[in-house]
Amino acid sequence: MFAWMEHLRIPILDVDNLSYIVLASHKPEVCLRKMDKETRYTLEYLIRFVARLQPFTKAQQETVLRRILASLTQQSIPIRGTLLPQGKGFTKLREGTMRKLLEFSGKFFDMVYLETRSGSAGSASSSTTDYAARVTPPGQVTTPPPSESTEDMTAGDDS
Repeated sequence: MFAWMEHLRIPILDVDNLSYIVLASHKPEVCLRKMDKETRYTLEYLIRFVARLQPFTKAQQETVLRRILASLTQQSIPIRGTLLPQGKGFTKLREGTMRKLLEFSGKFFDMVYLETRSGSAGSASSSTTDYAARVTPPGQVTTPPPSESTEDMTAGDDS
């Protein structure tokens, strides 16, 4: 999957999409509405994929999201002290842009994760509903998103 995204002529998250994210990273719904449908659905698919890789600590989730974001932008991002992807000739993503991109992806993840756990059939990228404010239906238990305080299940494992 990474190889395919990294060989596209134009990155999935191009300059325009990154501009939307930098300007409104705290409101993923706004960013998504400005992106084309294909980009929205690709992002949502990847976020839903990561959301299903539970249980994950916040650190593990961020590591996986960073690697996906590197491929989506076709830019190198530091992951555990190493710029990835290596050997592709990509430029390094700027710190400010990376911070905003991580904020956007984290908020989008939380939105999708909560929506997935509440059992809604809607798509986070195709609706203007505020998923963070959605009430869980009676009788359903919603698992909260991973927190930073959760101990890493593979403590000491650097792989």
